[in-house]
Amino acid sequence: MEQTSDPPEDVKINLNPTERRLLNELKDGKRQTPKNLSAVVGDDVTRNYTANALRMLEKKGYTKSPGPADRSGMYTISDLGRIIVDNLEVYTRDFRDEFDTCCRFVLANQPTDAEEVRTDILILGDEDFEVLRGASEVDGLVTGEDLTNEEMSTKQADRILYRLFFFGLLEQRRGFPVYEVTTRGEQILSQRKQQVVGKVIEKSL
Repeated sequence: MEQTSDPPEDVKINLNPTERRLLNELKDGKRQTPKNLSAVVGDDVTRNYTANALRMLEKKGYTKSPGPADRSGMYTISDLGRIIVDNLEVYTRDFRDEFDTCCRFVLANQPTDAEEVRTDILILGDEDFEVLRGASEVDGLVTGEDLTNEEMSTKQADRILYRLFFFGLLEQRRGFPVYEVTTRGEQILSQRKQQVVGKVIEKSL
């Protein structure tokens, strides 16, 4: 499984429409050149623009140069790029950094015996469960402001809500940071409660 490092600080984690189209064209794993890709993604995209976009995607770690030459002029999708593509439907510009972080988290937590990259990894911390539980207790739609308290700022709550949305535990309404708990989210909460109750019973025996 490939390892990836964080992108350089001067690289903005933002995916414009052309970059998203390029990643979708590369998701089959085949090697492509900027010339071929510019012909596929649209008449409004030049070869030079495509080449620059591919270099930027490579800096982000979403694509790679397959070689054998150091700069072969060809590109293929990386393992991180596969995770990015599979989650593009939950990409939002306002939470682009959190989107990138979630995708890198999925890559970093791949099973050691996995032959191919898995994009369905789900690992939640106590903070995530606390926000998910809080969201389930709100009557109606929930925002970060609804969960703000002395220990959690609105910005922090918004970030965690998006993370739960990324993993399919919350549903976002009309592209705005307004959420409600999904069936999967309710199932995860139920499993969590059973685990906690089981531990309490075990300790009392």
